[in-house]
Amino acid sequence: MGFIRPRTMWIAIALSILLNLNPAEAGTRNSPPDSINPVDLETFTRGFLAGIMKANHVPGAVFVAIHNDKVISCFGMGTADLETHRPMTADTVVRTASISKVLTSIAVLTLCERGKMSLDDDVNRYLKGISVPSKPWDSPVTIRNLLTHTGGFEDRWTATEADDPVAEVSFSKSLSHIMPRRVFPPGEVYCYSNYGMALAGAAVEGATRRNFQSLVKKTILNPLGMTKSGFTIDQGMEKDLATGYFSAPDPYPAQMAYFKEVPAISFCSTARDMGNLLRALLKDGQLNGRQVIPQEAVKKLLTPAFFNHPSVKGATLGMYESQAGDVEGIEHGGDVDGFTSLLFLAPKKSFGFFVAFNGDVSSMRDYLREALADRYLSGSRPRKPAAPTTTTPSTPKGDEGAQRPTETEDISGSYRHIRYSRSTVEKAYLMLGPTVTISRSEDGSLTVSYPEAWDRSTQEFHPEGKDLFVSEDGAHLALRRDPSGRVKYIFIGDAYETYEPVPLMENPRTTRILLWSFGAALLISAAMFSFGTFKAKSTRWYEDAPRWHQKWAWILCFWILGWSFLLSIRLCDLNMGYSFRLGIPWQVKSLFTLPILGCLTLIPPTLALARRPMDSKPFELPLFLCCFGLGAVFLGFLNTWNLLGFKF
Repeated sequence: MGFIRPRTMWIAIALSILLNLNPAEAGTRNSPPDSINPVDLETFTRGFLAGIMKANHVPGAVFVAIHNDKVISCFGMGTADLETHRPMTADTVVRTASISKVLTSIAVLTLCERGKMSLDDDVNRYLKGISVPSKPWDSPVTIRNLLTHTGGFEDRWTATEADDPVAEVSFSKSLSHIMPRRVFPPGEVYCYSNYGMALAGAAVEGATRRNFQSLVKKTILNPLGMTKSGFTIDQGMEKDLATGYFSAPDPYPAQMAYFKEVPAISFCSTARDMGNLLRALLKDGQLNGRQVIPQEAVKKLLTPAFFNHPSVKGATLGMYESQAGDVEGIEHGGDVDGFTSLLFLAPKKSFGFFVAFNGDVSSMRDYLREALADRYLSGSRPRKPAAPTTTTPSTPKGDEGAQRPTETEDISGSYRHIRYSRSTVEKAYLMLGPTVTISRSEDGSLTVSYPEAWDRSTQEFHPEGKDLFVSEDGAHLALRRDPSGRVKYIFIGDAYETYEPVPLMENPRTTRILLWSFGAALLISAAMFSFGTFKAKSTRWYEDAPRWHQKWAWILCFWILGWSFLLSIRLCDLNMGYSFRLGIPWQVKSLFTLPILGCLTLIPPTLALARRPMDSKPFELPLFLCCFGLGAVFLGFLNTWNLLGFKF
């Protein structure tokens, strides 16, 4: 996720004010939601977008807003394609990325209302040619689990893209080849999963025996009048498709990607079409007097169905709760190379909007949401934290029997997001990755510091109950513990923000220390081998250990192989990283033989130590044991990051 520096945000806001506001309009701020002025909203939004797009070098945007079942603003601005200078309009097709999950959820919930599926059925009942492995001691993965991202899957991205759009048409055939491992019991914790939502789409195909894309088009998109929308791009959509850009001082185009997890990420649409979807969602599935989506399906889509913790915002069957100022909302964002988007609904205010940029700075959409909520929906500023209380919230699932900590227990440390691959080489991307740091003060409050690259302000949370804290803007931080009483998860603000403690050996600081140690072992091995070789040939000083330098040769060979592997993998990632999305090339896979060869080079020095441990000068043996011992640690280090063996 990208973030805008606060200074950049204020520049953008100032630009929007200078471009669009005058003293006469100042009185419209925080007006009641039933009196939104369409002209004022569009003028303000255009100005705000112009400022924030200029500050972040984003070419274009589309926007549509709905209030009281009416489209009060719908426009495109900026450029859809910098090469042809094609303008962005309300009919420009954009990639909505993960907002695709909203459409997939609607399809599933519609079939449930029609009796063709059940939310609590094992997903394997509907899958064809693929089966989610079951565990005797665990419950099956249900459709409900998939829609609430509680199926328990780890995250992976290698081999999830295809060379051409043909693979998208028959996406369900690819799912068995890219299935991630299950790492959590179903229903234990929210762990965002593209694969889980793709399985839901495959279940739709199994339940109806029809192609997913065509079924959605016929039963949802056509009744909604969304004629330029779909999970596959037809000729009519292609000519109006915006080009996505990586935002930089000089934006450059992103490569068009085709996905195997189609139901989770491939949906494309226009601002005008998304306006019809917003109207239906805000009016119980009705559009122009016709019931186009079952009322119960819409209700389930907009009603929280899973909570990591009772006091932390939860997830619905396809979306998630959010907060904009003091306005409660339901939303879903989307990010894919070159595009970022947001669908936001405030059902109690009968208001919603959709925005998409052909740039990759995702925080722009969040600042727009805050600005619109503050100006048109909020009746007051966000609430201050409640006074500390001893009330304990109800125990979340998976927390039964946990030993509660004392008030002074220290939970300080490093935490990382739970959405990552635990069983494949992708885990190595976390090796020096950023972590969230939590420190606890004497008064019991917590300070949460985010990585500098995230550009998020440090937050302070004050005690509100056992294992529950609240910030000044009303956001909650909650803990969940394992049966021994140790922190298992930390939840910050909403369902997605779930973190786990980082083990000591996987902490970035520990990793840096180990890498420096491995580098020192390489240099010592090279120096001692060179020194021993020189002495053995030139002086009688080394005659009592004529073969010892040969043992250093084996250790040196081990470290050369090890560092050659690490540096080669790094270079491959820098130069071929994008192609990993299509699958890891055989050239890269062949590099994983190097650590195995390195293991073989440790056999001769091991035998030498066993047979003639003192066959050396006194100062050599400690150095040799150090380098030899670090070699064993190095193999454990590679195994920790799934770099030992062929874990693809």
